[in-house]
Amino acid sequence: MKKMSIKRIISSMLCFSIISVSMVSSVSAIELGNLNTNPIGGIEKSVNNTTRHSLLDNTIRLNTTRNLNLFNQFWTDFGFYRRQDGRYFLCNMANGIYYDYADIGKSDLLHAKTTFVFRYSDNRVYKKLKFEVGTRMRDVAFELFQISIRIGESVQVIINNSATRDLSVNGFINNNLTGADYSYNIGSNYSNNIAFRLEEEGLYAQYVDQNILPDGNYSIQSYKNQAKSLSVIKGDMSVKAINTNVYDTQQQFNITYDNVKKAYRIKNLNTNDYLSWNSSKGDDVIHFDDGVEYNDQLWYLKFNPSTGGYSLVNAYNFDKFLNLDSNNTNISVAYKRGNTSQQFIFNKID
Repeated sequence: MKKMSIKRIISSMLCFSIISVSMVSSVSAIELGNLNTNPIGGIEKSVNNTTRHSLLDNTIRLNTTRNLNLFNQFWTDFGFYRRQDGRYFLCNMANGIYYDYADIGKSDLLHAKTTFVFRYSDNRVYKKLKFEVGTRMRDVAFELFQISIRIGESVQVIINNSATRDLSVNGFINNNLTGADYSYNIGSNYSNNIAFRLEEEGLYAQYVDQNILPDGNYSIQSYKNQAKSLSVIKGDMSVKAINTNVYDTQQQFNITYDNVKKAYRIKNLNTNDYLSWNSSKGDDVIHFDDGVEYNDQLWYLKFNPSTGGYSLVNAYNFDKFLNLDSNNTNISVAYKRGNTSQQFIFNKID
């Protein structure tokens, strides 16, 4: 196994002043499998994993090419390294061992244009690192380990204009973003919306492009047809847009923001059911609850300042938006259309 020379250690004191703390036992990166899920009532059930995990089990991998040879591509891994002061930084690693950035070969180059965005716990950006195609991976590694990260903060890795496997995040990831495959590929479509929050037990994947509305009770009015509001339908599980009646509790919803999953659950005040996408049976939205949390029942709100309305993005697949169908009655999810059928007004109920 490769060893670092005394000269190498001296030349990289910033990175390796903490090795004595974290090298008591080496940490191996584990391959991430899909979250355990069981279909219940047509909705995806999240199953709690009782296995203990650690942030040190997670790695971020970037596609590397030697001398920009498309037939010579491989992964370069970056692991989360804990400093004595409790902060973390990303350090180059291989086979569970952390290495100096200068140990990366000079001819090892970044395959895709990549941006690292470091965010505070409130989602504000405090640092961006942009790397062009062909940047030396040792330069990428040097820049990364200079950024210290606190627990509760997040890292976003944006892959620009790439249709290949240029980013992989491995290890156990706590997430409600089941539409993305972290094990194999996070392409440009997903990477613009995902950040990975650091917690002691590992990474939490979360949607970054959202707005926060205060918890409380609301009616949810269609922007396209403002005479209609969302209502649960008793006798079946459907949700429809019907003529607004502010006193009808079937049209009243409590919205609560989950600070761990960073998403909303929307509960009807009449049935105590949750607004849910029936993801295994098409695109219809239903009201459903059996005491178990489902990814289909988690939503992100995106405010549109030009209309004053909100889009609701489903956490099961954040390409899917709450949608008023063309019959102006049925409520479903649909791919982003950018029209008023996917805009809704939240009216606070006193």
